[in-house]
Amino acid sequence: MELTIRLLGGDVKRLEVSGEATVGELKKLISQLFREPPYKQKLSAENGSRISLEDESRTLSSYGLHSGSVVSLLITNPGPFQVFVRNE
Repeated sequence: MELTIRLLGGDVKRLEVSGEATVGELKKLISQLFREPPYKQKLSAENGSRISLEDESRTLSSYGLHSGSVVSLLITNPGPFQVFVRNE
């Protein structure tokens, strides 16, 4: 199926992928197109209502995506986080 990947900044690219591909596999393909690692990608699509493509093990067809679907891509920049360790 052919998906349209729309970066929220306006850049649009088309991507050919199997309907049985997983969200995780899609993220790897997107990382090659946009040069952003999968962990920074947040994906969503319209299927009557906005759906978040969060479960990387689910197939694209299980989310109702089909040829011609538009996937919105948000690139996040996770900030540093603190870890507190307690020695006893």
